Amino acid sequence: MGDIREIVRLALPLTIGQLGQMGMILIDMVMVGKLGPAAIAGVGLGSSFYYVPALFAAGILFGLDYFVSHASGREDKEACRHWLWQGLYLSMLISAPVVLAIEVLGPLAMRAWFSPDLAAQASAFLVTSSFGMPGFLVFTTVRQYLQASGSPRAGTVVTLLGVGCIVGLNWLFIFGPPQMGVAGAGLATSVTRTLMALALLGFMAWRDGLVIPAPWAGQDVVKLVRLGTPIGVQLALEVGVFSLVSFLIGRFGAVAAAAHTVVANVAGFTYTLPMALSGATAILVGRALGSGDRDRARTVGWKAIGLGTSLMAVMGLGLAAGGSHVAALFTTDAQVIALASQLIVMVALFQVADGIQSVGGGALRGLGDTRASMLANLLGYWAVGVPVGYYFCFQLKWGALGFWVGLTAGLYAVAVIVLRQWIVLARFREDERT
Repeated sequence: MGDIREIVRLALPLTIGQLGQMGMILIDMVMVGKLGPAAIAGVGLGSSFYYVPALFAAGILFGLDYFVSHASGREDKEACRHWLWQGLYLSMLISAPVVLAIEVLGPLAMRAWFSPDLAAQASAFLVTSSFGMPGFLVFTTVRQYLQASGSPRAGTVVTLLGVGCIVGLNWLFIFGPPQMGVAGAGLATSVTRTLMALALLGFMAWRDGLVIPAPWAGQDVVKLVRLGTPIGVQLALEVGVFSLVSFLIGRFGAVAAAAHTVVANVAGFTYTLPMALSGATAILVGRALGSGDRDRARTVGWKAIGLGTSLMAVMGLGLAAGGSHVAALFTTDAQVIALASQLIVMVALFQVADGIQSVGGGALRGLGDTRASMLANLLGYWAVGVPVGYYFCFQLKWGALGFWVGLTAGLYAVAVIVLRQWIVLARFREDERT
């Protein structure tokens, strides 16, 4: 029970922080919902494109978990500080190309795929939300450092303050004197993320005296890129398949796009729990290895996977029982609620797989294996999920529901591959001691 308590102790603030991050997206969705289905779909489609390059970049920075947690396990504070600064340097380097990709490629993709009304709404959100990318990546860097070094609460507190900030800014920019509509939601998000980054940097400077930066270390930045890039690719593949599905469903009209957007956000909301458990697992496995305790690393990994699977099974039962009520939280449009209620059933079905693949991926990350989850997402989503979804959607005429069948099949394939890799590596660690 001691390991479970430690996992929960670390995962709880991470879960609250993840819920806060997701809450910011949901707040955008709910507040523009007053403008109609096209606005909901616009924010959803814009977000779908935005988060592919954004999470790719953030995923690279997730490599800090391994280096900082191992240094923390050795109680080497100077090394922890060193890796923080290499992450900050890297976040600044990759911000500009990511912003450029969003602002240039995003509107082009929207105009190529969607009706003029939907394209205009999505493009407006994309352009204004891209301004906050540097803040998003700096905040991610400092948050990962704090989590891996055993101090996750500051990032959580700042995130919750950001939730309150974005509500006020949304009212101002969407409905206030500027009346910017969907573009105002993107601008509110950018301003909030910039303020969050500044707040967390201010806290770090006050607590640790990080005014004097550590020197640039090119070789270590390359190490961070090498370890983190597979994580970034994994996240991009995962978000990318949902974005592709969003684009394809968007061609069925505003109601289908809005229903899919609602359900995608529900899925994202439930994903915050295994995502937090994944981060906690990576940190605890990494610390155990850093201190030389391989047996504890293996034990923590298995217990975390079991905990995540159990909690997500409960989550699935709750969604299956109250899908229509959940959909009604986002919109009053009867057509959107009816379709979203059907799609939420599929979200309920894949909760267990989400728990296995996410927490299992965190355990592998703690071991330093970031490629297995990347390959699992490539094969599971793109070799299984997309073809199955296409068949059910277009060949069997199931429409939007067909693609969610494909996503469910793909997620279970990812879970099987990740779990098999963890079993192999855990046995290897065990055999190494005998």
